[in-house]
Amino acid sequence: MRNPLLILLLLPIICSCRQDTKKSYKQDFPEVIYSDSLVGVIQTIEERSYDFKLDSGQIIKLGYYGFGWDSKYKVNQYGKWEYYINYSDKGAIKDSTFYAYSDEQVLRKRTRVSNEETVVYIYGIIKDASSWSFDSNEEVLLKKTTISKKDTVINTYDYIIGSQVQMREDFQNGSLVTTEIKSFDMYGNLYHEKEIGPFEIIFSQTYYETVGESRLKVRSEDRFWVRKYQYNKNGDVIRYEKYGFTYPELITVKSYEYKYDSNNNIIDEKQYTKEPWDKKRELDFRRTTIYDNHNNEVQSTYLDDLNRIKWRYTTDYEYDKFGNWIKKVRYRDDEPYKFSERIIQYFRTE
Repeated sequence: MRNPLLILLLLPIICSCRQDTKKSYKQDFPEVIYSDSLVGVIQTIEERSYDFKLDSGQIIKLGYYGFGWDSKYKVNQYGKWEYYINYSDKGAIKDSTFYAYSDEQVLRKRTRVSNEETVVYIYGIIKDASSWSFDSNEEVLLKKTTISKKDTVINTYDYIIGSQVQMREDFQNGSLVTTEIKSFDMYGNLYHEKEIGPFEIIFSQTYYETVGESRLKVRSEDRFWVRKYQYNKNGDVIRYEKYGFTYPELITVKSYEYKYDSNNNIIDEKQYTKEPWDKKRELDFRRTTIYDNHNNEVQSTYLDDLNRIKWRYTTDYEYDKFGNWIKKVRYRDDEPYKFSERIIQYFRTE
């Protein structure tokens, strides 16, 4: 499933509220809070996964699932993140990210806390710098402070904004470490960006083209990989190639091919590898996927190069009245192995 959290489907409703109140948040704030448009709009989701057993058809939790990606997040009534928490397989908090905004809902601060370090990001408004923006306004990163047990590293960022060339300089503890350059055509379309290190060494660069109504990357390069992308008319990747050096002047090619249904869900995925000494590429795996009417994955089948089934995963869901799943059970070859549940809070439920 390409968009596992259905809040992403509901955020346009929130965003429409935000657009209507953009000129004066304080004045229209009560109207937004009590608007019927917020019925069924998610405020928080907490998702946890467990090992379990079935006892007379009942699910008995045995402990947290060892390979889970448990999380909890909260957004405000304008669709902006308030916090995001990740949990470890022991159930403890792994890392947390918190967001702070101005009254106009402009991002001002983002703080990420983990066992290894604390990173604080400070944002500000720079006119005509929206291509560098973290959020939907023109807020850009001005300062990043990384605090670990060993030391504290401070990165500051300077912007040079032109009509066809924009630059961001990254200073680490006062010394310039990288410069990012974005180039635009005469119509304001981004067509190239690159990152330069000391002695004008190019760390990476990316090329963009117009696909349908979107501006999408078609090629990217760094010191280790070259990547190429092809899209359908909806802007979905249908082919992705990755070239990497195995020995000097020898190249390994990884390629991925995707097919989609009418809801832009991936229904067929193939991965190939071609080593320098191979005459043709070899199929690593193929996966076909079936979705329910909520666009949640209910079956995924892994096939080998002879189209024989290797594994089959299925999922059973229980939904709330808004169509968001609150319980699911995962099976591998008809054997249950993972139980997940979500606690969802809405701004309004009726």
